[in-house]
Formats: sequence, structure tokens, C-alpha cells
Amino acid sequence: MKLFHLFYESWLKLIGKREEFPLEFRIYHAVLGILGLALLYNIGFKYFIGSAESSILALVFLFINCYLFYISRFNRRMGNNVILFSIAGNGLIIANFFVNSGINGPSLIYSAVYVLLVIAISPTKHQRFSVIINFVIVLGLLYLQYIHPELFLSSYQSARSKYIDIGTGYFFAIALVYFTIRYARKNYTEEKVSAEEKAASIIDHQQQIIDQNKELSILNERFEYVTLATFDAIWDWDIIKNELFWGKGYETIFGYPSGATATANNFSLWQSRIHPDDAARVLQTLHAAMDNPYQQFWQEQYRYLRANDTYAYVMDRGYMIRDDNYRAIRIVGALQDITPLKEQEMRIIHQNEKLRQIADINSHELRKPVATILGIMQLIKEEEIRDELNIQLLEYLRITTTELDDVIKRVSENAHEINDAV
Repeated sequence: MKLFHLFYESWLKLIGKREEFPLEFRIYHAVLGILGLALLYNIGFKYFIGSAESSILALVFLFINCYLFYISRFNRRMGNNVILFSIAGNGLIIANFFVNSGINGPSLIYSAVYVLLVIAISPTKHQRFSVIINFVIVLGLLYLQYIHPELFLSSYQSARSKYIDIGTGYFFAIALVYFTIRYARKNYTEEKVSAEEKAASIIDHQQQIIDQNKELSILNERFEYVTLATFDAIWDWDIIKNELFWGKGYETIFGYPSGATATANNFSLWQSRIHPDDAARVLQTLHAAMDNPYQQFWQEQYRYLRANDTYAYVMDRGYMIRDDNYRAIRIVGALQDITPLKEQEMRIIHQNEKLRQIADINSHELRKPVATILGIMQLIKEEEIRDELNIQLLEYLRITTTELDDVIKRVSENAHEINDAV
């Protein structure tokens, strides 16, 4: 069993494994290999029975056979190789018919086997032509021997040699046909199973692609709904290709017509719509974030141009995707219109400014008469006032004036705290 396995492995290496050559190459190599063994046998056998001419023919064709095998097996050229095989085979049949007793020898058996081999290795479009050529050659040889039998040599020294030659030719033909067809069918079955497995794998892969496309469609639908729900302009910047993609929210939020900006390579368009007073700051912080290998997020507020030539206040946030070398290769972000919030903030600042002015008025204007009253009261001496009621009234006036002064101080302090907080 070990010996057979070793022989089979050597045979596969000789003709080429399935991973190295397609089926038609391997069948052709197998035919040349089996035919080479048969020619080796015929060289010795023909010489043994006294047919030196047939032995020389077998030797010549063996060299041609080895050359064709080398060209196909090691140079991987098969197209013209099969044509040369057909020409050489027909030439061998014609020569062998003349030197090996014609119809009285095994040449017709060899011719039939040769046709089978040519059919096995030839492309479909050449098979019919090869059969017709062989058919014409055989008919021509038979007719020529019929009218000129003296042209054909009798290579047999005895009837025994003739029977052995024709008999071995028949058994050799059967063996050659058997091994060739068996090898071809075995490899065809293996190729069929392999093709079915590949087809099943392709079907599974296609189903996976279909499922992935469905999931991607669902994700895209969710993405669109999220974009509409958040009123954000989703963007995706491929830094390597310098292509910036905008979601549909961009057109809706900033009033641009459909399709006007959802095109590739429009990073410069985004940059041109930033307010000139904000552009340098925004680009500087963006590139600084990209250059920092440890920074993952970028955020900035700036003014952005609408379609109606007015500016919106926006909050821009981006998440950076980096490669193995921590180089930013892509940024995904969302641009949010915060104009209402910014306007509310400005109103609050304006109101606080008014409060601060009121506080300043309270602090300076109201405190002046209060300070005057307190000063006058300090000038009034209690011992000069004899009336007990006036003394109490003066004390109440001093307490009330002091409390009013404290209230004015607290109002001023609170106003300044609010202003500083804003």
C-alpha cells in the first residue's frame, strides 16, 4: 500500500496537481505519460520480434512525445502542442502502417486508440476535424495497400510473432483506453465536486451580501430618520481622498437646493462658507486636533453662510478615525444650527448689561442722597434735641437710612455677580 501511495504521489507530481494546472492540462499530461510508457515498451518489443523499423519509429515518436510533455508541463503552453501531437500521431500511424505489415499488423488498433486520445485532449471545435482526418488517412492507406500490396513490408518472421504483436497491441490499446478514461472521469468527478462546492460557497456568499445589503439599507434608513429628527447636518470627511460627504440635513438646515452640496471633494466649499472672522481659528483648531495623535474629538463654534447670504451660528463636532500609526484618515461629525440659542444668549447678555447699568445707578445715584442724609444726621447732636419723640424719630430715620444703604449695596453686588457669571 505504501508503494502504491508513493507511486501515485510521484504520478501526480509528474502530470501536475489540481492546484497547479486546470483539468485539460492534466488529462493531456496523463495521456502523454501513459503513451510514453507504451512507446518504451514498443521500442524493446518491436526490436525483439525483428521489426527494427517499427522500433526506430517508436523511438522517434518517444522523443517527440517527451518534447511535447516538457513544453506543456514546464512551459505551460498547450495550444499548438495538441496540433503537433495530432500531426506527429498521424505521421506515426502512416509510417507504422508501411513498415509493420499494413492491415495485417496492429496499426489499425493503434489508429483507433490514437483517435480516442486526440478526442480526449483536443478542444471541442477540433475533435470532429481530427476524426475526419484520421478517417481519410486510414481509408487512403487501406485503398493503397489493396491496389499496391508490394509497398507494405511484412515485419513478422513467424506467425507466432504476428499473433503476439497484434495480441499485445490489442491489450495495450485496452489498457491505454482504460487508464485514460478512468483518469479523465476521476478528475472530472473531482472537478465537478469542487465546482459544486464553489457554487455552494458562491451562493452562500451572495446570500451574505444580500443580507448585508438589507442591513445596510435599514441602517441607512435609520441614519436618514436620525438626521431629520436631530436637525443636524451629518458630514463625513475622507482625508486621504479629500472628499467631504454631506447628509440631506445640510440642505434643509442652511437652505441650499437639493444636490447642490452633496457632492464629493467639496471640503473647500465648506471652508469658503465659514465667516471670514472665524475661518482662521476654526481651521487652526481642526488641524491641531488632526495632528495630535491622542485627540479623538474636535469641537468648535463659528458663523456659517446660509443660502440667503445670512450667517447662522453653528456648533460643529467631529470624531476622528485614525490608522495604526495614529494618523487621522477620516472624520465623522455633525454640524448643528444653534442660532436660536445664540440669539437667546445675546438677549440674556443684553439684559444683564441693563441690570448692571441699573446696579451702577443704584450704587452711585441712590447712594448719594442716602449718604447725604446720614451725613446730616451725624451733624445733629442728640443732646440738643429735648423732645423724646423727636429723639426716637431721629433714631428710626438713622436705622431706616442704614438699612436702605445695605439694600443698595446688596443689589449692586448681586448685579455684578450675575454679570460676571455671564
